[in-house]
Amino acid sequence: MSVVSGFFKASYSINGKTAFFYARVSQEPQIGRKTVIHEFPQSDTRYVQDNGKIAGIYIIEAQIQETVSSAYKRSIKRLRDNLETSGIGILTHPELGKKKVVPTNNSRNANFISENNICNFSLTFLESDEN
Repeated sequence: MSVVSGFFKASYSINGKTAFFYARVSQEPQIGRKTVIHEFPQSDTRYVQDNGKIAGIYIIEAQIQETVSSAYKRSIKRLRDNLETSGIGILTHPELGKKKVVPTNNSRNANFISENNICNFSLTFLESDEN
């Protein structure tokens, strides 16, 4: 892939296959703790139960851009194949580094006549320790 000004290189790998793309926009994942609040009737006390760290949800507006049409088609196919493969993969986030994730609810903005060999994806990854 060529270097695109204002974009950041990123990738998603699973089963030894890596799909590269450019991250245009990335929504910061929530940070903090998962909690359950227990309040008791006729009492002013409350108990807050800590259920661990909030797992990250990574939403990325991605772009594939290639100068050669055959490379463009291969890059799209590799990303689609990786997103459809079950199991935990590795997202290499431009700012946050490597994260163990599972992809979900991904879509492609299809432009059937792409003279520039550019394709946009909306990608969502859920951080996961176990499949």
